[in-house]
Amino acid sequence: MNTDGHSYRFLIAEDDKDLRELFVQSLEMVFSAEIIEASSGQQAIEVLKKDTDFDLVLSDYNMPGGTGGELFSFITNNRIPIRFILHTSDKLQQHVEFNGHTDLCYLQKPADSAKLEAVVRETVARSLRTKKGAV
Repeated sequence: MNTDGHSYRFLIAEDDKDLRELFVQSLEMVFSAEIIEASSGQQAIEVLKKDTDFDLVLSDYNMPGGTGGELFSFITNNRIPIRFILHTSDKLQQHVEFNGHTDLCYLQKPADSAKLEAVVRETVARSLRTKKGAV
């Protein structure tokens, strides 16, 4: 059930198919969203090379075939204006590619659906404020 009246586009990069499907189901229950799935960072990069019109990217870090760090670096190096949520069991400080990026959202695994919803809701709210010119 969409609770905020907006329609979104999300890109989810997660190699664990069951977890990816759980994310999709959880987010579809709360948001009116088109959700594109990728099983690796590289697959998500290929999606973004063709289409950057997403409100957010939710990504695992450790994935075969391209990490969430490589995906994040691609987004920042190409100045793609997409909010990024890192979902990992690693500590954020373990990955230097995220240092200094204050707009990055971090979600520690395992995260329940309520925590996922809260982080996504805050992330898209910040995205909407940015699009409207507010900081």
